[in-house]
Amino acid sequence: MRISLEGVERIAAGVPGKSLTDYLEHGRTLSEFLEDFPSVTSAEAIAAIEEARTSLTATLK
Repeated sequence: MRISLEGVERIAAGVPGKSLTDYLEHGRTLSEFLEDFPSVTSAEAIAAIEEARTSLTATLK
């Protein structure tokens, strides 16, 4: 399944939402993403994933 964060332009200052989806699509973990992007908190990344999930769920209804 492909995850889309199209509606999430930025997770944190200077970090596009696409960066997170790229990591996840290539089998990297959330922990790896957070290590490589220290300006993003775990809560911000999880909120971005939740927002994408909500958007996807609404689209599929």
